[in-house]
Amino acid sequence: MAVPIQRLIAKHKLDPDSLKDAFNHKTLEKRPKVKKLVESIRDVIRDGINRNRTDYRLYKAMDWSYDQPFYQVSYTQLRGLMSNQPDDNKVLETVNSWGLAHLLPDVLDENGKVCCGANGKPQKAVNLPVFFQVFVPVCMAYITIRWAKLFNDRNLNPLYKYEPVQFTKENRFRCEVLTQIVQRMATQFDYKADMRQTILQTLLYGFCINFPREAWFVEKQLDESGKEKIVREGLRFNMPHPSRLYYDLYHRLSSLNSNSGCEYAGYWELCRYKDIHDNELYWNKDAVGFGALSWFDIGVSDFLDHVFPCTLKFPTGFNNGGAGAGPLDRQNEAAATYGQGDFNAATLLTQHFQRIIPADYGLGDYKHPVWFRFVYASDTAVIWAEPLAFDRLPTYAYDADFNRSRFRSLALEIMPFQDHVGNLLSQWILAVKENLINPVFYDKDKIPAEYLKRLQNLGQKMYNGRLFIPYSGTETLRMKVDQREAFYVPPFSHHQTGEVATLISGVLSMLDRVMQLSPQEIGQAAAHEQTAEETRVIERNTSTRVTFTGSFIDDGDYAKKVAIYDATMAHADDDVTVGISSSMASTDAEFKKLLNSVGFTIQDETTYDPENPDAMRAVKGKKSALQLESFASTRDFNERIDNPAVADAMSKIFLAIAGNPVLIQSIGPMQLVELLNQIITTTGLPKEFKLKGKNVDLNAPQEEQANQVQQMMKQFAQEIQQLVVTKQQETLQAAGEQSAQMIQQASQQIAQTVGQSVQEVAQQTQAVGQQTAEALQAQQAQIEELGQAIAQLTQVVEAAQMGLGMAAAAPPVPAGPMF
Repeated sequence: MAVPIQRLIAKHKLDPDSLKDAFNHKTLEKRPKVKKLVESIRDVIRDGINRNRTDYRLYKAMDWSYDQPFYQVSYTQLRGLMSNQPDDNKVLETVNSWGLAHLLPDVLDENGKVCCGANGKPQKAVNLPVFFQVFVPVCMAYITIRWAKLFNDRNLNPLYKYEPVQFTKENRFRCEVLTQIVQRMATQFDYKADMRQTILQTLLYGFCINFPREAWFVEKQLDESGKEKIVREGLRFNMPHPSRLYYDLYHRLSSLNSNSGCEYAGYWELCRYKDIHDNELYWNKDAVGFGALSWFDIGVSDFLDHVFPCTLKFPTGFNNGGAGAGPLDRQNEAAATYGQGDFNAATLLTQHFQRIIPADYGLGDYKHPVWFRFVYASDTAVIWAEPLAFDRLPTYAYDADFNRSRFRSLALEIMPFQDHVGNLLSQWILAVKENLINPVFYDKDKIPAEYLKRLQNLGQKMYNGRLFIPYSGTETLRMKVDQREAFYVPPFSHHQTGEVATLISGVLSMLDRVMQLSPQEIGQAAAHEQTAEETRVIERNTSTRVTFTGSFIDDGDYAKKVAIYDATMAHADDDVTVGISSSMASTDAEFKKLLNSVGFTIQDETTYDPENPDAMRAVKGKKSALQLESFASTRDFNERIDNPAVADAMSKIFLAIAGNPVLIQSIGPMQLVELLNQIITTTGLPKEFKLKGKNVDLNAPQEEQANQVQQMMKQFAQEIQQLVVTKQQETLQAAGEQSAQMIQQASQQIAQTVGQSVQEVAQQTQAVGQQTAEALQAQQAQIEELGQAIAQLTQVVEAAQMGLGMAAAAPPVPAGPMF
């Protein structure tokens, strides 16, 4: 439920000016409750950074495993350098500048001792192969495969779809308007990119929290008349690296999605002090202190190089004295503040979110819990504070056990397999290289140096024809030597590389089995020939694992939808204008009645066109008309349909009514048409797919009734057939193979049922005459063709069609409208 944010600001003294006075550092001593809150948040920030310093090596390893392609460019870079034919000194200088000198071997003399230069340091030999080591990006490849699957299943339009819990026309209308508003927001702020990045971080690090950048963002521009107008508004989100965020460890992290546990969460970053000083919104700029020494101690390690790589320098006026040393008391800490000379110095900026009761801390007089966003400069000064209209921080996790203090990730699970594959492949290449060693010893007494040089310099001529080398047989005979012994090739034992190749294949197969990654998902051939049934079983079980992983993503997205809705209802412009199709009602009068019931009006000058009832019409209303106690979103993305359980129950009731002529006469055929249209909409079919009522005189002779029924059925078949052709491509892309098989089986059954119904109609009208019988036979052929075309539609609609066929064959009832 949205917090009454405007009331909090106007009636309970939680406006920016009141909060600025409350957090004024010059008078903070006079407000002990506010001071207590400031100090408690400061302690939380320090504890969070200390925990980050403990855990960052874990996330650093995950980043390394994913960034493997960047760690094997040294060979290519050095090869490009060698192509310019530089001297050894230039190569060594370049290698030293790259920080790779430790990879080069030392120069040894003839006695095997290390040669040192004039500076006393060992001399290095330029040896290009030592830079060659294979890093197989297994982690990146498998994460990308699962990342693509999870994102593509959720990359729908609209991105976030709101559905009512109470399925009424009014609630459906409100949710349709909300969906359009949020979709516009998703396009303007690129929520799709946020979702893509969130899924990647969840798979890579095990969890991801979406923090709002502000309570509400508004951008205004001048229109043609010079008046200000809102061009876009909404929520913007940050997804910080896990080594720069913290949360309440006394509750499960998943409780951030439901506001049922965690009391706080936040993240920190480094920025220039100038960015804080120049921001007009921020307070207490002259009280931004250096803060706790612990966060400056990170500068003496590689912590900052990983979690926040930058070129910022620390304040020059700060004497940290080394790790853990320095004046830690409050007065000295307060005295060490930023000045004009520190504009480009690094400053710790923390975004802290906490649920508090404002009145308990002397902030206004509101006595109910509210989430606040506090902005701390360093960890000493509150430079901004604001209440939030929503109470959830969207949190995503990978197959998480939320009772753990740290979460496993897909990268962490694949990492050992990647290391083994890389080592094995490097060893395999080295073994093959050693097998290619082929030294040839020659007897210099038997091979003249001149001819040996000619042999070495032949190049490609050696393979272009016969090679003739002279030797003296007389001299050989006199010396009693065998000229064939002039060359000697020593035998070397060859490494068995087949075992290494088999082991690499085994490691990858074990990875697929452990991680439940099927060959079909990763796009490669299976290790053995698989039957169709085996493929289906593997796909079904793999989909189960992917669906389970996706459920954690869906939980975070649901919390995000709630947060966006609450913020929209609290901050968005009061006037709402969207385009709505009048297909939500059967007639123009019914559509206007629906608009009136929810407080909306038609804005454009278009009128209701019976031939095109699905045209979009601009409607306008107040934001307050969109209030909903709750909305349903437990089924979304690849399972997104409009309450299938309700649709199934409605279809069963409809079949019972349609098969009873007495009930049809009691409630009227027109209401049956309306009920059937609601069932069609509930199943999730396109809004254009709906039935139109017609007036049919049921007291007319049977021959005339048959003609009317025939024309109605023919027109109905043409409309359905045209719709199927139009939507066929879209339906085929959206449906899976398994769903298509189920729908096809159901379609065959319905087609048979429809054919039987038409045969009954033909038997009843056979006495009318030969002309009517031929017309009914033609209609039967059209209905059979229709049954094949409807193979892509859902089972509920087909069941409804069967009920209508039974009603058409029932005894005559009094005159009235009929479709």
